[in-house]
Amino acid sequence: MSTNALRWAVTFTVKKSYTQEFLDWMEKDHIPKIHDTGLFEKGYDRILEIKTEGGYDVVQYIHTPLSLDSWNIYEHGPRLRLRKEFKDEWGGAIDDGDLKMVPVVGIMQRSSM
Repeated sequence: MSTNALRWAVTFTVKKSYTQEFLDWMEKDHIPKIHDTGLFEKGYDRILEIKTEGGYDVVQYIHTPLSLDSWNIYEHGPRLRLRKEFKDEWGGAIDDGDLKMVPVVGIMQRSSM
């Protein structure tokens, strides 16, 4: 169980017809690349919720950086490369505009993701 009080919440608005493909890609491609940076805890990434709004699904993930320093390194280095890969892969099908750090809420459970 992490004692780190930081969480990185990211919310995506996905065209409904792409949701399952997007979730598969996140699990098999994007999240492993985030872990490969060595700046985030493995096993704490999870989907917080998926809700439908019109023709879109709103998907929220949460990640746990190892420390505030790790977050700052990620923010000014690997994140730039990964965002470019993300935009190249998904173009206008996904809106990834809502990225923010959030405080711990409740007890985080390890996921199998």
